[in-house]
Amino acid sequence: MTSITSKAIRIDQQGGPEQLKLVEVSVGDPRPGEIRIRHRAIGLNFIDVYQRSGLYPMPVPLQLGMEAAGVVEAVALLALAAVVAVPATRGRGRIVAGLLVLAGGVAGVVGAIDSRAGARTQVQHALPAGSSVVTEPWWVVAALGGLLLAAVGAVLIVRGPRWSALSSRYEPPSGQANLKGDAGTWDALDRGEDPTA
Repeated sequence: MTSITSKAIRIDQQGGPEQLKLVEVSVGDPRPGEIRIRHRAIGLNFIDVYQRSGLYPMPVPLQLGMEAAGVVEAVALLALAAVVAVPATRGRGRIVAGLLVLAGGVAGVVGAIDSRAGARTQVQHALPAGSSVVTEPWWVVAALGGLLLAAVGAVLIVRGPRWSALSSRYEPPSGQANLKGDAGTWDALDRGEDPTA
């Protein structure tokens, strides 16, 4: 299991703002059907105030923060897995891997742009009128990484099926049987020859 920690706002009992505590919590790996989202902005809004004050009773300890803007991290893992699968696949398998990489790249670009705009808008609405919000350029790096992944996926779809596979050097050409058999291969190796030539 991956050990990831994150900061969270928690209350141990209902009450005033003094009950809010910044704590470090452990984040587990996603289970089947779940994804992990790295939060870029989290707001404490009316629902959280109501839960903290006890107007909406909730079991404690309770982590607050019902609204967030984030980036789906599992997309990057999917794209990485597809890139690693490329040498081990052929033909249609490469096309599927290319589609996964392309989809991961597009999702990365959209996620980077959307999370920047969404986080900026949410923070702007929470501040007093006339306040300004400065965002870090991390989203540009994420978007460029997504574009690179999308380009790699497109190349895999178009050209990947023609590339040789991981072990194709050691297999006989398509449609030809190995006439030498295992004994011939071992004899060639004993003589220092390349049995695949």
